[in-house]
Amino acid sequence: MPSAVILQELQTGSVTLCPVGKRVAVGRNAQSFVVCKDKHVSRHHCEAEALPDGRLRLVDRSSYGTYLNDERIEEAVARPGDRIVLGHDYALKVVGLLDPDASHHGEKEPVPPRYLGAHYLLLREVGRGGMGIVYEAWDEQRKQRCAVKWLRGGGEADPDAIARFRREVLVQGKLADYPAIVSVYDLGIVTGSGEWFCVMEYVVGETLLARLRSGSLSREEGVRLIARVARAVGYAHRRGVVHRDIKPANILITPEGQVRLTDFGIAKALDESGRLTLPGIMMGTPGYMAPEQITDSKRAGPAADIYALGALLFTILCGKLPVRGRNLREAIDNARKGKLGPSAQELDPTVPEALDAACRQALSFRPEDRWPTAEDFAAALENFLREETPSERVRLQAPPR
Repeated sequence: MPSAVILQELQTGSVTLCPVGKRVAVGRNAQSFVVCKDKHVSRHHCEAEALPDGRLRLVDRSSYGTYLNDERIEEAVARPGDRIVLGHDYALKVVGLLDPDASHHGEKEPVPPRYLGAHYLLLREVGRGGMGIVYEAWDEQRKQRCAVKWLRGGGEADPDAIARFRREVLVQGKLADYPAIVSVYDLGIVTGSGEWFCVMEYVVGETLLARLRSGSLSREEGVRLIARVARAVGYAHRRGVVHRDIKPANILITPEGQVRLTDFGIAKALDESGRLTLPGIMMGTPGYMAPEQITDSKRAGPAADIYALGALLFTILCGKLPVRGRNLREAIDNARKGKLGPSAQELDPTVPEALDAACRQALSFRPEDRWPTAEDFAAALENFLREETPSERVRLQAPPR
């Protein structure tokens, strides 16, 4: 395969490899090298020539106009990262140069754009954590956008990290048929280097953490989101899986307001012996961990997830965590002892009694005092939404005679 410049259609994420040194047609015509299915794109809209340095030379041939970074052009050179708009709003992005012959020897982590495995084309990094790096990618076999999570450390990763990574894929795979849980498609190892990766559903949107930080989340919308997350958690519990790390960063929100629960990296199967839980290591995220989870991660059952849901709801209602301290150590110690701060209603008198009560029960010190199931917690929030924010009644009129 010759070197090529990657051009990505932004709405669907689909990619086209434009061979270096070849001028290709871009337009609505089915014979175009890059076919754009949009009525405001001309049949032969523009021409593109991939250059050896990853840039793309553009020549406009249209009636509606070709725009590079919001400026109309007749002829110009687009660089990696530049945005091209054809007609009114058909958007493309220049990703960069793909060189199949480039050596990746000595790389500590994949640097996009490049292939990982046989048919996953990494496009850009979208996030990273202590265990892995997540990339937006294009699956050439399924012809769809996906997310690839790469295990940091590659083939030299710690055996326990590899075991945990593999288990995350297997656990999340058990839950793939629930729409509010991110689906996992594949688990693979790169031949030669031994790099581990998994392929997941790509979710367009943002994390609940980002939404909270932006200050754009209303109380009603936040309660609705937590109810949906609680339903997903309840489904996982029925399938024998405890998440153990429910927090805003692990909840994705689509532009349509749907939620996707992800990152089952430290999830626990209820019938497991807990061999992957390391003695003396606190598994979870301080602030969302139940007292028994802080004391001993092996004791974290479904009730620990219900506690985390309560902490999420409290955060949405008050903009802060339910447990505080002068430093992290004191905050963790207070959580372990069940020393909560003021209630949501004490912090904000406008918080309805029903939501304050739901929070207090979810955050009970003793697991048996919390909501019996995550579905019960979800139902309480849904009842509040029905009573406090009733839908407008639809009146049907008889047709005129």
